[in-house]
Amino acid sequence: MLEKFNQYRQTWTLPLNRHKANNQTQFRFEWVDNLKELQDVQRFRAQQFSKQFGIQFEDNLDQDIYDFGCEHAVLREKWTGEIVAYTRLKLFQGHEIGQSYSANEFDIVPHLSHLPNVLEIGRTCVHPRFRNGKALSTLWLNLAPKVLWSMRAKYLMGCVSIHLQDNLARA
Repeated sequence: MLEKFNQYRQTWTLPLNRHKANNQTQFRFEWVDNLKELQDVQRFRAQQFSKQFGIQFEDNLDQDIYDFGCEHAVLREKWTGEIVAYTRLKLFQGHEIGQSYSANEFDIVPHLSHLPNVLEIGRTCVHPRFRNGKALSTLWLNLAPKVLWSMRAKYLMGCVSIHLQDNLARA
């Protein structure tokens, strides 16, 4: 899937500049780099998933065994610092696919265990006030340099839960 993007990858090994937020954007992108920030995103995930799916989380934290092996990306509102969008990333080589979150949900090992550089993206959530597409687009735009150049991902995988109201779930 990402093979077409490979032709645009840089071939030199210069450090990548962080995406510079200009004054026009209302968002600030960050990578989680300490336990307090990880707990902040776990709290944010718990708030989003509990409201949407009616799930109660112990200590109001959505945490699982995968959190400590992943990289966590956060989009914050620039002026308030409030988390508005989040996702986590984990790069697997084919023989490691069985250790992924997706492998616990689906029978993917026989289909993906031969593939290199498979990136799992998961637990993505966006605050309801920011679900107009702009926050999610900004989050993904900021992931691109790391996914394409640093991680050199060739394939993307993940699973998603979608809340459907009323009879839409039957459609």
